[in-house]
Amino acid sequence: MTRRKTLAVGLGNFLEFYNFLVFSTFAPMIGHSLLPQGGAASQSVVAWSAFAISFIARPLGAVALGRVAERRGRRLALLASLGLMGLGSAMVAFCPGYGRIGWIATAITIAGRLLQGFSDGGEVGPASVALFDIAPPGRRMGLVLLQFITQNAAATTGVCVGLVLSAWLSEAALYAWGWRVALAAGLAIVPFGLWLRRGLDVGETVGRSAAESETRLGARHALVLCTMLGTTSMAYGRAYGVTYGITVLRMHPRAAMAAMALGLASSVVGMIAGLILTRRLGARTLTIVALLGSMLICEPLYAWAAADRSWGVLAIAQSLIGLVGAMPFAPLLLAMLTAFAPAERATGFGLVYALAVATCGATTPALLSWLNAFDGNPLWPAHVYVVASAIALAGGLALLARSTDPELAPATPLTSASATAAGRQAGG
Repeated sequence: MTRRKTLAVGLGNFLEFYNFLVFSTFAPMIGHSLLPQGGAASQSVVAWSAFAISFIARPLGAVALGRVAERRGRRLALLASLGLMGLGSAMVAFCPGYGRIGWIATAITIAGRLLQGFSDGGEVGPASVALFDIAPPGRRMGLVLLQFITQNAAATTGVCVGLVLSAWLSEAALYAWGWRVALAAGLAIVPFGLWLRRGLDVGETVGRSAAESETRLGARHALVLCTMLGTTSMAYGRAYGVTYGITVLRMHPRAAMAAMALGLASSVVGMIAGLILTRRLGARTLTIVALLGSMLICEPLYAWAAADRSWGVLAIAQSLIGLVGAMPFAPLLLAMLTAFAPAERATGFGLVYALAVATCGATTPALLSWLNAFDGNPLWPAHVYVVASAIALAGGLALLARSTDPELAPATPLTSASATAAGRQAGG
């Protein structure tokens, strides 16, 4: 039964983020089709601005659907978020082009993205808390990590769909209509996700009053926001990778997508490796080593990619940065969730997450696109990544120092041996 609940939450989260993030993979193509026309760089700025607009609605979705989860049940909130995401995706996928209906196409695109943002904002809190509550004691860190793993898997799938389409279609066809196929593919499996979630029962307590479910943000929650601002900028700065390869390094879309796919897949490997290493080294040690390491390698790797301008070197850079930088995500996510009291966790975590992505997730790709169009410096993504990692490190260490969760305790030879034995017992 636990596996079915996990599948219902995880697969639904995957579908939710595929439909939301596939826009980032095809931003140059969507900008060419649905938004005001101009040069490649200016279209990229406009497309990423449309991507950023969707984040305005995320805090609203976090509060609205978080309250639904706490008062009416998480199943209803998760069904609503997935259904709204499908509707917003359909508006963008089937919108007539700018050349046919002009600014109406832009308006429909923005409306669809706002609806997607509202939906996505309401997904993260209930889904993360559902995974937290499903997990047995001592295994919460691994199960809540599915939140970030499914997000990265969704982004990787979107890029892989782009690779297939770029190999199958000419560049002109990809820009004209091929991107719509990728959006339609996500829509096609939304009904299955809705069906799977209809039977979801995560044992929540519903019917709380407004006073009981009121979220009060304090010092620990400010640390959650600080940590999330850093990790969000890291993630969404890397989501700019396809546009970076096409507009800055002048690569073919297929080459840029291939490099990005490897980078995203490496992030998933890094998260799993970080989960294992946290149990051996401790959350604090791993966080310091991984984030400092990613800061040290980021600048030289981007400099190498900018000098070489081949997809292979860009893939190496994306993969190494993704692998190392993603390692502390498991302990940091658990520390952020446990900073909230159970009664406010769905709304509180969802709201702080939404505020972080509305601030940095919305602006980071658009800012990078504007900076690269402004002066053409190919190292801007590295500069932003280093700053974001420093913010995540400062907030994460302060948050871990205040955590009382046993899974986040400093590792000792005894606890490391116990964790290993527990893992073998669970696996066998």
